[in-house]
Amino acid sequence: MMRSIFLPSFFALSFALAATAVTVGQAPPLPPPSAAPERLSERLAKRLQTADVKKPAARVDRERALAKMMEGQSFVWRIQRVRSQREVSAAASAAQQAYVEAAEADPSMSEAYTALAEIHLAVSSGDAAVNEAMALAELSLRVDADNFGARRLLARLYTFKSGLGRTDLVEPYTTRSIENWTAVTRLDPRNSEGWAVLSLFFERQEREKQQIDALQKWISSAPPIDTQFFSRLFGPQIELTPESASLLLGRAFIRAGRMTEAIAVLSLIIADDPENVDAIGYLQEAVVGTSGDAAAETVQSLQQAVFANPSSAALVGILAELMVRNGRYDDAVEVFTRASQRLTEDPEAAAALLIARGQFQARHNRYADAITSFEKAIDTVEAVDGLDAIRDRDFIHNVFDKIIGVYRSGNSMKEAQEAAERARNLLTPDDLFADRHLITLYRESGRKEEAIAVIRQSRVKAPADQGLMRLEATILSEMGSVDEAVAIMRNGGSPGRTEQGNAEGIINPPRDAFSDQLFISELYTRANRHKDAADAAEASYKLARGQERQQIARLTLATAQHRAGDHDGAEATLREILKQSPRNPIALNNLGYFLVEREERLEEAAEMIRKALAVDPTNPSYLDSMGWAYFKLGKYAEAERYLRDAARYNSGSATIHEHLGDVYAKQGKADLARTAWERALTLSHDENDLKRLRAKLAK
Repeated sequence: MMRSIFLPSFFALSFALAATAVTVGQAPPLPPPSAAPERLSERLAKRLQTADVKKPAARVDRERALAKMMEGQSFVWRIQRVRSQREVSAAASAAQQAYVEAAEADPSMSEAYTALAEIHLAVSSGDAAVNEAMALAELSLRVDADNFGARRLLARLYTFKSGLGRTDLVEPYTTRSIENWTAVTRLDPRNSEGWAVLSLFFERQEREKQQIDALQKWISSAPPIDTQFFSRLFGPQIELTPESASLLLGRAFIRAGRMTEAIAVLSLIIADDPENVDAIGYLQEAVVGTSGDAAAETVQSLQQAVFANPSSAALVGILAELMVRNGRYDDAVEVFTRASQRLTEDPEAAAALLIARGQFQARHNRYADAITSFEKAIDTVEAVDGLDAIRDRDFIHNVFDKIIGVYRSGNSMKEAQEAAERARNLLTPDDLFADRHLITLYRESGRKEEAIAVIRQSRVKAPADQGLMRLEATILSEMGSVDEAVAIMRNGGSPGRTEQGNAEGIINPPRDAFSDQLFISELYTRANRHKDAADAAEASYKLARGQERQQIARLTLATAQHRAGDHDGAEATLREILKQSPRNPIALNNLGYFLVEREERLEEAAEMIRKALAVDPTNPSYLDSMGWAYFKLGKYAEAERYLRDAARYNSGSATIHEHLGDVYAKQGKADLARTAWERALTLSHDENDLKRLRAKLAK
């Protein structure tokens, strides 16, 4: 039997995904409805009904069919060599005609229908073209249920229509996709793409045993040649590699409660890639879930991994946390010490372990010991060649960030300020590291006049740093001097970063009158002067040029209305935007998030956020909103998955880390919850946020 002739993936993939995008989330009946005039698949189906495919075709018909298949393949090869779109279209049309003649000459040749399905996606576009290609592939299976090319093409197209990776699963596409991928892996047991997609379907369906089996087979599969479909569907979130499979397998073992197996898999990943943040996070979770004999076995396993990789601060830290959970705090500290002592020829790695030791000690409220560890790290680097302000700038920033953070946690503001000044003496005069820390320290301790003074001094050093002026306006607003803050903006204010959040971190435009008005609206909103905030948003709308800026102004107005408690007004404003732009992801996300915060119409809210993610699947604010929606719905495993992704794409959001901590707390993962809340605390500035986080940590 001749192998299926495949179209170059550039054509089949690009047209298929573009065309099917319009049907994601919908489930019309299968097979697709007929169209007029008669479609090619219908014509060939009639020809197939009159043929006896169990009997070999006449020799002359078979030879003609084979000749036409080769002719079609020659045109496919030509597609790869020509440059103009006209030549490409001509070659694709000629290939299609040759395959049609092959199918008509010998209806039992399943490869002809498969080749036609693939080429059809290159000569036609739109949802109807995809349905036609699927119908042609189904004809191939009527002749030969084991036609690999037809199975794979149908599996891919049904997968895209199923919503996997973007929305809730859609039937009947999910069932048909699993059916075809199962056939693909039966025909090619080492097909990594098939096992990968099956594992993801099984994960969504909570079929743990089947998911783990598929992941294990994915790991042992052959490296894929064609990854374009998988990459287009899942983007950068999941790669078609054994490393991705191992990470997912570790996560699956955790969810199945098989912690020892999870730790074994994840330790190997970290040994090969010490900076793998996801593997580290999952390993921490697995360690938290172990106890008794399993914990003792885990300690032994991790000790071996640490011995083989003493420079992996992540592995050392996880081993230490497991030890301290078993009442072995001193042994845990010693793990860091021994590992750093083994790195005498790599002072930077040794210093990194000492910094990790200090962070560990700080987490367990041993603040004096933590400071000693940080100082030891400084001595370790300085002993090699002295500290250089330019060469060691990143190290100085890192270690003094930790020192100042420990003093802040211990409410030792005087010592924290002294540490900032010490860092200033080690850095170049134009480095604003110390100034930024002093601003934060003064702001947190209520000494906002002094924070303003430092900002103004810093602006002399860095007049082009527009964020400093916006920070000055923000702090003035916090002090109750919102009119002075607005005056600064109107007399030459400048843009900077907005505070991170779900529904409010929406603007960061280049400086002009329009963006200044948006920021002024935000200042008024924070000062609870909601009418002024709405007026400023309306003023920005009048300055807007083009629909995009007008919608940004309306988004800002909706935020002001929401903060003012005018929930109906905020919803009406956002729905007005969605009438103009139904797929506007910011409006979809914000409206969904507002509803989630009010715990109203949660299913509708979740659907809106899903639509936003379909447009921008890696946006951390949308991922956070989706996770928070699942949290409110009581679906904590799903909430955790989305919030982990959100934290991976934006590790500097206090909101995301707080939400993740809340999810962990609901799941009984107290240690992970505390770590997430502590991270949120270090990233927060608002007094209400700080008070709320400290209350959670005090429980």
